[in-house]
This record gives sequence, C-alpha cells and structure tokens, in this order.
Amino acid sequence: MNPDAWPEGEEYGTPRERTVWTRMETLDFQYLGPHDGPTYHSNRGSPERRSGQLDHVFASRGFSEAIAVRALNTPAEWGASDRCRRVIDVSP
Repeated sequence: MNPDAWPEGEEYGTPRERTVWTRMETLDFQYLGPHDGPTYHSNRGSPERRSGQLDHVFASRGFSEAIAVRALNTPAEWGASDRCRRVIDVSP
C-alpha cells in the first residue's frame, strides 16, 4: 500500500480497510478525498460530535485531475444523516 495515498492524519486502519485501499490501487484508482475532516458520527452522536472518516472518493488516474472533493461537514451543512454530504465537482 502506498502510504501517501492514505488520508492525511489517518492511521492505516483495519485489515478490511487496507484491503479496500489495496483493491483501489490495483485498479489504478487514485484517492481524491475528502481531505477536510470527519464524515461520520455514531448514531448516538451529532454533527457537533463527529468522530471519523468512513467515506472516501476514488477515481481513475487521469480523470481524477478534473475532480475536486469536499465534505459538507460543519454542523450547519451536515443534514439529517449520520454521514455528512460530499460535493464532487467535475471540471470539463
């Protein structure tokens, strides 16, 4: 696994997470984000108490250069789900 591909500030995670990451690299997909913090809170939590990042966006290399990803993860942007919304902008 390429340590540079793992989200900044995150540990390498569980063996299951590493398997997914390895599979994406094998398919030549590039990790795009989001790089801007937690995307999840437990069902006992709230957006104010978000706790981790479970959601990730990958894209094929080359195509990935036209994509920007960000998490709508402030309490005001979060919404009703335990997962925040993500914006994926694709440039022409």
